[in-house]
Amino acid sequence: MRALIEMKYGKHTIFKSPRELSLQQLDHLKQALAMTCRCQADDIEVIYTKSNTNLSNYEISKLGKLFRFDGYLAIDKISLPFELGSDEHLDAILDGTLENKLKFVTF
Repeated sequence: MRALIEMKYGKHTIFKSPRELSLQQLDHLKQALAMTCRCQADDIEVIYTKSNTNLSNYEISKLGKLFRFDGYLAIDKISLPFELGSDEHLDAILDGTLENKLKFVTF
C-alpha cells in the first residue's frame, strides 16, 4: 500500500507527499510550511490516506530488466501514448495519471 500525505491550511492544499513520512519529518515539514505561510504550525491540518496501489508485483533485475511476478513475464519496454515533454505528458504528471497511461511490452 502507498500513502498520501496532504497538508492543508484553511481550504488550500499547501503540500502533498506520495510517500510515508516519520513523525519527526512531519513536524519539521509543518514548521517550515508554517513559516512560509506565516501561520501557526497547529493551523496546518495533516491528512493521511492509504491508497490501494500495490507495486509489489514488479521488480527490477540487476541488468535493469523489469519483471512482473504475477504472470512471470519479463517486460522489455515501457511506452507512453504521447511524446516525452509534450503537454499531454506534463498534464499526466501534474494530475497524477501518468502511471495509468504506461504500456508494458513483453517479447
